[in-house]
Amino acid sequence: EPLYSDTKQIDMNGHTWTIRYSSLPAFELKSDRNEPNIIAVAGLALTALLTLLLLSLLSTRARAFVLANTMTAKGRENEARFRSVVDTAADGIIVISENGIIESCNTAAQHIFGYAAEEMISNNINMLMPEPFHSQQDSCLAHFIPTKEASIFGKEVFGLRKDGTTFPIELSVGEMLIGTQRKFTGMVRDITDRKHASEILAETMRLQHAILASANYAIISTAIDGTILLFNSAAEQMLGYKAEEVIGKATPAIIHLPEEVAARAEAISKELGRDIAPGFEVFAAKSRRGLIDENEWTYVRQDVSHVSDLLTLTAQRHEKNEITCFFVLTSNITERNEIECAIRKKKEKNRAIATTASYIISRF
Repeated sequence: EPLYSDTKQIDMNGHTWTIRYSSLPAFELKSDRNEPNIIAVAGLALTALLTLLLLSLLSTRARAFVLANTMTAKGRENEARFRSVVDTAADGIIVISENGIIESCNTAAQHIFGYAAEEMISNNINMLMPEPFHSQQDSCLAHFIPTKEASIFGKEVFGLRKDGTTFPIELSVGEMLIGTQRKFTGMVRDITDRKHASEILAETMRLQHAILASANYAIISTAIDGTILLFNSAAEQMLGYKAEEVIGKATPAIIHLPEEVAARAEAISKELGRDIAPGFEVFAAKSRRGLIDENEWTYVRQDVSHVSDLLTLTAQRHEKNEITCFFVLTSNITERNEIECAIRKKKEKNRAIATTASYIISRF
């Protein structure tokens, strides 16, 4: 029986034609009988490979879904953590588009300006600035960020609250790129209390300066190493130096006699039970121990003349009880010493007269 045979019927011109064909022995000898089997096996192998590939793709897709869900969950967790940090920050944080439109703001920003988040978002940043920026059609952002590369840090400007009041703020603006979109992050700090404290301090300093300038006592302040920090008007008049000639440039050594300092060093070394070398420590040693040091000294004026003074030195300490500087209060006692000397001489003279008179009377 032929290996390949088939029969076909064809209707043509009202007749049915039957065609039978079969392979000849010579053709069958030239044919590979195993070829159909090879094709079948190859088909099965290809089917198996396609099945494995499909299963692998399905598995990869499942893993991709799991990974995507995991990354999404972590992304949401990180976003929630970041949002928590932003919302609990003490400073106001506002994200602004390149056109100056507010896109987000944290709780502190809402508290600082008095608006709810929905009242700020989608509005121009000008709403938070006083005139002349408040009424401008374009964003005032260009005023603070004049170039694409520029950022500002700690610029003191004024903000505008919802109730219409203006107040001082410290503003920092930084640029960021999200994809191709340029955005800005504004950091806002209400410095009302700080400015108020600075004004009080400045007023206190002005008052202190006025008191020091009008004081009849020479007042000198020094750093802990003895460098002169303050030299008031009375000190200038008493000693002949200008404040700018000694502040930050000299120590009290320039107005003292070296022999007096050496003698005082010896005396205070015995008093405190430790060696103190001649120098600024001679004046500061007792004050470092919380004691008041008051002594008479001979001051040397700029013109080399001498003046007798009563010097009182105290240590200034901060809240941790550490010394920050020393204050020297000096009063001119030259006139007092002269009066005391005159009184002493008069007493001695009267005593001599009384002694002489007593002697004369006793002779009679």
